Amino acid sequence: MHVKLYVTLLFVNGITASENADYKLLYKTMKALNRTFDFILRDYKSMNLDGLWGVNFAQAYLTKALEDTIDSDVRKNLLLLKEKAKTIYALQSINVENSSWKNYVFINYVMSPEMWLHNIEFSYGKLNKNLKVFTGPYNVSNLLEYVRYILSNAFLKNNYSDVCIMEVATASTDRNPHNCPVNKTCYEHMIKMPKSYDLHFPGYGVTHMTLYLQIARARNCTFNKKQVDAMINERCSYILWELKKNLQFGYIPQLFDLFLEQIFVCGQEGFEEFLQMEYLGYVLREQNAHGGYGLILPANFRELSKKQRIKRDGSVMLYGANSHTTGLAVDVLALYIRFMLKKLFENKVF
Repeated sequence: MHVKLYVTLLFVNGITASENADYKLLYKTMKALNRTFDFILRDYKSMNLDGLWGVNFAQAYLTKALEDTIDSDVRKNLLLLKEKAKTIYALQSINVENSSWKNYVFINYVMSPEMWLHNIEFSYGKLNKNLKVFTGPYNVSNLLEYVRYILSNAFLKNNYSDVCIMEVATASTDRNPHNCPVNKTCYEHMIKMPKSYDLHFPGYGVTHMTLYLQIARARNCTFNKKQVDAMINERCSYILWELKKNLQFGYIPQLFDLFLEQIFVCGQEGFEEFLQMEYLGYVLREQNAHGGYGLILPANFRELSKKQRIKRDGSVMLYGANSHTTGLAVDVLALYIRFMLKKLFENKVF
């Protein structure tokens, strides 16, 4: 299904130079997403659960993005991209679903695009930018020490997150409001905020904590909505601190997968701090020549690579791409498309 995008750029009378630049960036992002979908279609059997989840999030974002444009050319592109996401999922979901109980639960209770068709109110300035962060023995002004700090609990937190997500996901067979049990371990590791941002918090630890709350909310668990929103805000405030530290070092390649996950979990909350065009430029530059996303570790990071978390069970795809990173990339690209269209729609460009 290697169909090219419609790439005719329409220069409408009355459009400003800034809006014209935004329009070009929108098309550049759609082309990049199309290229990645085509790459996945060539190697869809290598897409694991996490990669497919990114594809389904992208499908949900594209569905909502269609609500924010009446431009026929853009609509054709969005419909084509959405169809490719659906095709990838149809081809590979049956293979993934039958491989384990966890995969069955995620496919049937967590990953449905319909679960993620919520409205997003994009805004800037709602996060706390003056956090006091405890980094323990790590000197986070040093690049290697900062990476060690971020990856210090990577495997520990993942062991809990899947179990806890499955617990809330299977609390009901439908999404009518219902009580979701939370065992003590899940409360301690996924809900309870530490008194300080301690060493159980960094990296994938806090993104998983945030995603856990988002899944509980999407499943319609009867948690206190204001408290959930406040906890997500607090977690994303800390995640923004991490992302800014990464930027200070000029984007650390070993943290690119985490960078994508940070944009994904907090960008879908509407926090525009995570949707800067500079970050989109970085994502676009990291796409390989074949459309995939992955990581080649430089030699001086050999020690860290042993503990490296290119997250969960990311499988290797064609040309060295990583399925988890590639899945996150399509998620993030589709989220940016939705964000840009929303802004252009509000400015009455479309």
